[in-house]
Amino acid sequence: MEAANDCMFVNLIWPWCYSFSKFDIDEFARVRQVVNEVNLRDTLSVVYTISDADDVAVHIKKHFLLVSQIPDLADYLKLMLDSFFRTARTLDLEIEKCRLQECER
Repeated sequence: MEAANDCMFVNLIWPWCYSFSKFDIDEFARVRQVVNEVNLRDTLSVVYTISDADDVAVHIKKHFLLVSQIPDLADYLKLMLDSFFRTARTLDLEIEKCRLQECER
């Protein structure tokens, strides 16, 4: 998590929430499709990077306002965190769903 006292926003980052070999082109296609779909419909960013170790890593980033004037701050934080972790779960489920659909073909 990145935050500063002089800033009203927080960056919540989950690096390497999913990874696979860059040589697995089928998995790369699945992940690319799911990442694009999640980015279109969610309020956070999902990106993938290629490491020097030939792994592809998927990262989630949530940028949100955090000031004391927010009513029900605890509930607000729960909502922000819930969407963050729900996205990680959605990635896993949707990638697996793509894999199963390929097996059915």
